[in-house]
Amino acid sequence: MRITNNMIMNNTLLGLNKNMKRLDTLYSQMTTLKKIQRPSDDPIIAGRALKFRTRIAETQQFQSNIKQAKSWMGGSEQAIKNIESILGSMRDSCVQGSNDTLGIDEQKKIADQLMELKKQLINEGNVSYDGGRYLFSGFRTDTKLVFDKTTDKKFEITQSFTKEDIEEIEIAGKHTQDKKPGIAYRIRLAYDNLKDNVSGLTVTTMDSNSNDAYYPTNSGTVHYLRDTGELIFHEEDIDTIADFTISYEKHSFKGGDLNPVHYFECEDLDGGEKYVPSTEKIQYEVGINNKIEVNILGKDILTTDLMRDIDELSRLVDEIYSIEEDVKKGNKPEDERMGLLDVSRRFNSLIGKLDKHLSQISTEKSGLGNRMKRLELVSNRLAADELNFKELNNDNEGVDLEEVYTEFSMQQIIYNSALNATAKVIQPTLLDFIR
Repeated sequence: MRITNNMIMNNTLLGLNKNMKRLDTLYSQMTTLKKIQRPSDDPIIAGRALKFRTRIAETQQFQSNIKQAKSWMGGSEQAIKNIESILGSMRDSCVQGSNDTLGIDEQKKIADQLMELKKQLINEGNVSYDGGRYLFSGFRTDTKLVFDKTTDKKFEITQSFTKEDIEEIEIAGKHTQDKKPGIAYRIRLAYDNLKDNVSGLTVTTMDSNSNDAYYPTNSGTVHYLRDTGELIFHEEDIDTIADFTISYEKHSFKGGDLNPVHYFECEDLDGGEKYVPSTEKIQYEVGINNKIEVNILGKDILTTDLMRDIDELSRLVDEIYSIEEDVKKGNKPEDERMGLLDVSRRFNSLIGKLDKHLSQISTEKSGLGNRMKRLELVSNRLAADELNFKELNNDNEGVDLEEVYTEFSMQQIIYNSALNATAKVIQPTLLDFIR
């Protein structure tokens, strides 16, 4: 078979192109530290790289979610600790106030301390995350848990009760009324200073200063005390009362009142918007099919009973203090002291209630702490997973720089040798013979 000059040239060019292509591949690997530059270079490596990169991106997103969750939960934890500390201070104050040797002057100072501590409770209840999202407001993160100033909002509020909600209270007598000290049976609504409109229960509406306000005369009669927000039951009815739901209206809220949209089924009488009790759980996805709850609902840590207990004690102390001052100044007779409640016993009663609130706070704090520990474990695992996926991906598509550089140097030598061989193999021209 005759080998022509063109055949030699074509074969040498083909060999040079192959060497150049290999040299280019090694150069690209050396500069990018990647085995392939496009999926067609090696579909298997490309497929595995896509899978590893996806897992790395997912892991990094989960870690970002965890960072945000930690920030939210950290803010909640600090607020709960502050609330627990405030309630502890309230309890200590009540222990002092329950001392029988204290006069009404000292007890009033203690009651004033409680009201100041309540203001701090409001601040903690309205604590925000990231400058604008309220931590304890469920999904309504743009709405404060507690009103921090007077507002003219009007709501129809619906509350449900059972007979277990009835409490026995001690009632003071007053010299200016035909009213004697005694025991009454009540259910206390979440708010005071209410309107007359009531549905769901047949009631007799009156104010708490009425002579028979706390003593219904007939069985089956329920007194609705709009100024104090109380339902008073006849003694003979307390064992036979069935579960019931009552709706009432409140047309103004003062600073320190809880926002009903976070606590009850209610309707905004101005805008017509209806609300249901907050049960929302804000969850962050921290893994595939793995979510963690980050929020605590305000109604579980700042209850309506807690706020009402503090206000009620303060109002009682102020009333007794005012009477005592008037008696001292001669503006009222000595008989006005008759029937006054023992404030020390009220302080002592509040101690027990605060203990229950502290127990609830402790439960919520413990649950939050457990979730934070779980979050820390998940965070550690994700960090390890990210490192592992990066190593696997590097083994899959990465190159060893020293190895590639060595191969590149060898390929460069091969290419140069091919150039020299090509120059010698190609047939000389006629001019070469003439020379």
